[in-house]
Amino acid sequence: MKRFPLAWIVVAALVAAVPAFAGTAQFGIGGFAGYNSYSMNDVNDIFSGTPIDDISSGMGFGGGLRVRTSPSLLLSLDYERLSGSTSASGVSNGVTYDVDFDMPANAIVAGATYFFPSASKARFGVTGGVGYYMADGGGTISLDDGVNNFTATGDVTGNGVGFHGGGALDVALSPVAHFEAMAGYRVAKTGDLEDSDGTTIPDFSAEWSGFMSRAGFSFFFGSH
Repeated sequence: MKRFPLAWIVVAALVAAVPAFAGTAQFGIGGFAGYNSYSMNDVNDIFSGTPIDDISSGMGFGGGLRVRTSPSLLLSLDYERLSGSTSASGVSNGVTYDVDFDMPANAIVAGATYFFPSASKARFGVTGGVGYYMADGGGTISLDDGVNNFTATGDVTGNGVGFHGGGALDVALSPVAHFEAMAGYRVAKTGDLEDSDGTTIPDFSAEWSGFMSRAGFSFFFGSH
């Protein structure tokens, strides 16, 4: 429970708010996927001067709860999985190498979106939110010189709070089904990561800051 302080606070706040909105709100669920770019400076410094590409982008996907408290205001609470990885293989100075490194995130993200008035089924708005990001990284390196071979693996974990903001689009496909999309910027970085032994690695963090996007569908039930 101690790993999810922000998530529990947000869930408790939404649960507490439900009675106030119960008479007029629409409740629903949604799912999405999208492209994201990352900073990942500390992680990419490891690969500097090597043939291994930086971790600079990845796909994200997730879903969660929707509460439309008025025609203009939408609240959301989502789980989001952000992928991020790099790999390389080849031969250098007679040594065959194979490297795989992943730095994904599991995030609990709460958001609020305000849609501007519109007479059409498509509505544009602004959105923002806060999230709790948990790194779940790991890597494997294998070396083989034809006589000896060596393989090493390792895992790292860490967490931190992130924020995002941008523009949003909602298209009512029917009274129940909606197409939803957003594009904006995310700031999300962990504190110093820890290895599998629980040892803190100084000045080494994971950072998913950069462009973010989502596109998906939501389904609403109830009055409104």
